[in-house]
Formats: sequence, structure tokens, C-alpha cells
Amino acid sequence: MNEKKELHPNSLKNLTYHEGRPQKWGEKKKTRKLTVTETGWEGVVAIAQEQGHSVSELLEMLGRGQLSLQVKDIQQ
Repeated sequence: MNEKKELHPNSLKNLTYHEGRPQKWGEKKKTRKLTVTETGWEGVVAIAQEQGHSVSELLEMLGRGQLSLQVKDIQQ
């Protein structure tokens, strides 16, 4: 039931510095840990893929104000 997910080619692209390759954001990335439900994770992965980005890049863009969200008012 735990199937391995494919790694997006850009996921680790900017994580470590490689000689001669400029850093996309002008600074090194740092590994982070987050906790999210499987449904939530699958949703974020789907959004990232639709936009042509990795989840890492999607979060980076969101945090830098280069991406905006529209929040739905959902009654639970």
C-alpha cells in the first residue's frame, strides 16, 4: 500500500550548491520537515505538477509572494 512516489526532477535541484551552477534564489536551501495528511500532500503535489514545479519550488514561490492563493470558504 505504501507505493514510492516519483521524485520531481526539480525537487533537489537547488538544495545543494554545485560548482559553477548559480543558485536560483541567491541563497542555499535548507532541508525542512512538515506533517500533512496523505490527502493534503496529494493535493499539493497535483497543484505543483499542474504548474510545472516541484512542491519545494511551489512553497518557495508562495513564501516569496510570487504566488497567491484563493481560499475557499468551506463549512465543515
